[in-house]
Amino acid sequence: MIKNVIFDLGGVLIDFNPWARINQLDLNMNKKNELYQAIFKDQIWQDLDRGIYETFDDAVKAYLRKYPNMKKEIEMFFDGYWQIIFKPLENNLKLLEQVQKRRYKTYILSNYSKEGFIYTKEKYPFLKSFDGEVVSAFVKMMKPEKQIYDYLLQKYNLTAKECIFLDDLEENVLAASKIGINGVCFKDINSALEKINTIIEKER
Repeated sequence: MIKNVIFDLGGVLIDFNPWARINQLDLNMNKKNELYQAIFKDQIWQDLDRGIYETFDDAVKAYLRKYPNMKKEIEMFFDGYWQIIFKPLENNLKLLEQVQKRRYKTYILSNYSKEGFIYTKEKYPFLKSFDGEVVSAFVKMMKPEKQIYDYLLQKYNLTAKECIFLDDLEENVLAASKIGINGVCFKDINSALEKINTIIEKER
């Protein structure tokens, strides 16, 4: 029997959209693409989500050491960027509301920077409605690594087959499925709800 629904945040409940910030900057398209590649395709970004960098300021210093020729652009991007790129996907929150109304316990399992998550949780009260959370930067583990799924199950004493996990990345869903968690690759609210209901009926 399904008892728990585990939610990823970015791309499921939170709109992670770095281009919303990049497009605000007075740069030509080549510079915008160069900035995107430098920030989001560099290991520094992964290390920020892993908690190797405690704050955005720490990560910015690392970027500036690596890309001194982009100092102005990097500093402009990070000047309050998380207020712009981390916003709720309002329509998708209806899925969370439906799950909670049906009295399933809900949990967060997300790759997220420490400072970014603290900001987002304080700004958006729905994030306080969950029964528990495991966020990569706080535990220094990341999806799709097996350890972070095991950690969530152990921390909250959950049984894998009694859980459904929603994530917008197939690799993260497959990793959960490998340890017995029912996985749903999130595309939109309607198909996700249909898949959740199918799993619930199958596991009765």
